Amino acid sequence: MHLTVSNPLIRLAWPVLALTLAAPARADYYTTYNDTTNLIGGISRCDDAGTVIGTFGENVLYYPISVAFDKFGVLYVGDYGNGKVQRFLPDGTWVGEFADVGDQISSIAFHPDGSLLVSRYVGGAVWRFAADGTPLGEFVADTGFQRNGQMAFDAAGNFYIPSWTESTINQYDTDGNYLGVFSDTDKSGIYGPTGIAFDAFGQMVVTEYTTYGLKLLDGGGFLAADLGATFGEPEYVTVEADGTYLIPYFYLNTVHRFAADGTDLGEFTTAPGPYQTVKGAYYTVPDGYTRLRGKVDSGGVESLWSVDADVLRVCRFVVANSVEPPVQVKVHGTLPVSEASTLSVWMTSRMASNGFFKQELIMIDENGVESPTMRRTDTVNTGGAIVSLQTDDAASFIGDDGSVSVRYNVRPSGPVSVQLWCHEADQILWTAAP
Repeated sequence: MHLTVSNPLIRLAWPVLALTLAAPARADYYTTYNDTTNLIGGISRCDDAGTVIGTFGENVLYYPISVAFDKFGVLYVGDYGNGKVQRFLPDGTWVGEFADVGDQISSIAFHPDGSLLVSRYVGGAVWRFAADGTPLGEFVADTGFQRNGQMAFDAAGNFYIPSWTESTINQYDTDGNYLGVFSDTDKSGIYGPTGIAFDAFGQMVVTEYTTYGLKLLDGGGFLAADLGATFGEPEYVTVEADGTYLIPYFYLNTVHRFAADGTDLGEFTTAPGPYQTVKGAYYTVPDGYTRLRGKVDSGGVESLWSVDADVLRVCRFVVANSVEPPVQVKVHGTLPVSEASTLSVWMTSRMASNGFFKQELIMIDENGVESPTMRRTDTVNTGGAIVSLQTDDAASFIGDDGSVSVRYNVRPSGPVSVQLWCHEADQILWTAAP
């Protein structure tokens, strides 16, 4: 652990997206980075080969450390520099601040029940937040332990958090009740633990910042294997589905992949001052759309790929008391997977002119039928907004070929100008998680 920052940088209020979508369907890796030379912190995004695609979040993140994806494919970032948790879509679109704990955040992790845990670097307290951001109080009270590291849950739902300076890993039950010291130097030989994660066999993988060590602990906290020393000061560890480990090295500006036996498989990706790397959910952007009602004034399917000045603009003259919405568009995409547990669709839209308008977003199932339940209606205005639909029944909405569809309708809901009015769709994005 290297944290010495006391005064976060002064930044602009709004993020600038510093990347473009390289492919219409993918699952990428995300690394928190802190460029101490240029005083910039953000998220570096790379493909599954480790090739950096771009960065994002520099104007809302100050000193990001920990990252975690929720089950709907939204990226949460814990910021040590300003004590805030920010949220992003997989393409880097900022969807707002989730929580402000007003203190140095060392780690974030999702509880099995879907709530988010946020730990304090100094003191040991861990806060808990509901999925909608409502504070639920302390999950773990201030323990007095210093320099807390990466949090993790085991398969039984027990909770663990390491203390770097005390060389201790503490254990709690799923409700946050203290169960005692899981492991320490006397029990397993760990020294200066920073990163912890569980592998498929229930063993805890531990990175040691102080000794550069990499160890495996069994279910009782005893040493299962000493995998030797890594070559630098390792930060938080990620266990991949294939059993390999991703370990960032802050001062070396690199993330390495290790085999399960500790063999260094070489550099995976680079980032200035990396701290944690995670793989995101699968996501896709539209590969086509069908205009059902309304006149396309400008833009095309590429206009729906990202949040920018290029929008799909569909226009109509004033329609009073219309039975059918005067603007109707169906959008299509293709995910790289046909089976998933959760599915989300996100839409960024706004009106080009003032007035009273409503927008309806509807998921279309695998048979091409509009869902009677997976739909939402919102007021839409010139200010623009991001809206979403999310379901735990992804199988009903993803075709065997990975196809997905959504429809949006726009209608006036009150007095409107007699002039031409237009709706602007800026981005549509689907995310799917196993």
